[in-house]
Amino acid sequence: MSLASFCAKQTAASCIVGTWTATQYQAATKVLAEHGAAGVIMRIGADGSTSIDFSPMSPVVLSGRELQGDLIFGGTVTGKLVLPTGPAPGGTSTWTYAAGSPPDYSSLTATVHTTSPIDYMFGPVSVSALASSFGADSSAVDSHPLGGGTWTCSGNTLVTRAPSNVKSAGTWTWTRTS
Repeated sequence: MSLASFCAKQTAASCIVGTWTATQYQAATKVLAEHGAAGVIMRIGADGSTSIDFSPMSPVVLSGRELQGDLIFGGTVTGKLVLPTGPAPGGTSTWTYAAGSPPDYSSLTATVHTTSPIDYMFGPVSVSALASSFGADSSAVDSHPLGGGTWTCSGNTLVTRAPSNVKSAGTWTWTRTS
């Protein structure tokens, strides 16, 4: 079998299964621009079991008219993705968790350090509580990071995007590490 024939038979699932390390996160709202988050480790098993470890994450830099600072997530999110069974057109598919196995965010925390208008650090706190405190127009803390949306996989690069109804419309870029 030729390499081209072998690659043509690969499913979209075979592309996303593996261990991935985030190289960057980017998002923008009316209020904030955000970038950073390198180092997050995501493992996707052949059965769709998923673990996202935020502990090695570098800060997300927050930059806006009224707020400057950074945030760091901590903890691990687990769940089970629905893996596609065939090829994904253009290498893109929907990021969906299996029925009965939604992502578990119970251990996920965030620590925020503001540098303007005041220098103040708070956290770690539950991401759900923190997201609520920032209000609807700010994405500074997504209460469900990587909770759905779309993904595009090509070779050793995976890009995940938030659903279109999420205010941050954030994009994560990942590199395959195994």
